Amino acid sequence: AQRGKAPANGTSVFFSNVPYGTTAGYLTSKIFPQAGRVKELELYTNARGTSIGAGIAIFDSAETAQYAVDTLHDMEVDGRPMLVKLDERAGGNPNATVFFNGVPYATTEGYLRSKFEACGTITDFDLWRRPDGSSHGMGTCEYSTAQEAEHAMETLHGLMVDGRRLMVQNDKRPEREGEEISETAPRGRKGRGGKGDRQPKGGGKWSGKGYADRRVFWSNANWETTEGYLRSRFEKVGTVVDFDFWRRPDGSSLGKGTCEFDHYMGAWRALESLHGVEIDGFSLLVKSDEGVQAPKGGKGRGRGGWGKY
Repeated sequence: AQRGKAPANGTSVFFSNVPYGTTAGYLTSKIFPQAGRVKELELYTNARGTSIGAGIAIFDSAETAQYAVDTLHDMEVDGRPMLVKLDERAGGNPNATVFFNGVPYATTEGYLRSKFEACGTITDFDLWRRPDGSSHGMGTCEYSTAQEAEHAMETLHGLMVDGRRLMVQNDKRPEREGEEISETAPRGRKGRGGKGDRQPKGGGKWSGKGYADRRVFWSNANWETTEGYLRSRFEKVGTVVDFDFWRRPDGSSLGKGTCEFDHYMGAWRALESLHGVEIDGFSLLVKSDEGVQAPKGGKGRGRGGWGKY
């Protein structure tokens, strides 16, 4: 089965940061027609058919596509600002292009580009920016060959950059018969099968179940704050598939735990939105889960010993 739409000669836009509950029908009938006639829209989904909040919309002209970027970028859709940009695949080689995400906003374009330059000859590097010029923390990098793009995915995916784990995957890759596709990669921006749970760079260790790049460790919560309330705060940034509230043997809260989302963008939004937020008088601390272990007797991984944040 073919995944992803073909580039549309400048008439297509890439959109992201759409809530997982927003349907393709709503986007097609209510949102994108505000810019002009929509010929086709694809909302990317993972292997389970769940939206990952991004996709491609194809318009009847390049002028309409540009107007969509000018008028729909940062429009609030179901409570989140939608990000819209011209589909960069239209003029390049999709097999030699990688999509990257999870970059700290403070990381400079020059420093980030130098990381990608170590993997091959770059023909185009695009760090996506807001209208005020600040970084969106994501973008695309096109190499001179598909082999260099493959090398970048192998080398850079999972690399720690300024305290955050970089996500790198193929910008467009059709599914091959019998090939296992990672659920972390969106349709039309497929990565290699199994990248979601690969070992991180730098010798760290994953722990627990699921995909490490979808999971965050949180701490410094008020002991009086309930599990239900904390979970509700994490549910506001993504779909929670596992919420682990660590407790003492007597059942009282330890003020820390882990949260796993159905997609790495949920974990990314938790890091961006919840770290440092004051809840019941305490500043919540949120970071990527790097094998922090649950205490003996408490709910969690149960391997004994737990480090400080």
